[in-house]
Amino acid sequence: MISGKEQVFVAPGDDDDEPVDESVLPWVYGRGLHFPLEHWELLLDEAGTVDRDMADLLRSASGVVAPETSTDIELAPARLDALIEFLKRFADHLSGRRQLAVPIPPEIEYVLPMSDYAEMVRLVRRVLEEARDRRRPFQAWTDW
Repeated sequence: MISGKEQVFVAPGDDDDEPVDESVLPWVYGRGLHFPLEHWELLLDEAGTVDRDMADLLRSASGVVAPETSTDIELAPARLDALIEFLKRFADHLSGRRQLAVPIPPEIEYVLPMSDYAEMVRLVRRVLEEARDRRRPFQAWTDW
């Protein structure tokens, strides 16, 4: 069963700035991304099959559970660049697969097409690129 919990990423900028992406994907809301948490967690697990260290960095860059604390994520420039490069490789990895390498937990009722998972990663990369280009933190948290 899908819980309704979300992983949220928000690009730096004002609400009236251009959206993160011009696509009509259901996860893009202006400057923010809202992914089903179960699917984001699957992606984090899959990222570990590609590069454990970068997967750990991506997990920590996904923010906190309780947004009453600061949701700003600011990485050192070298770490941010490394994570952006990893997200490019990870999206390519996903695009080249027929299915995820990690087991699907029984509570997940459906698996998205691999192209959707690759697009989720591409969108997060876009948020991080905007943070790098604007030299400002992005926001990330888990919305319960």
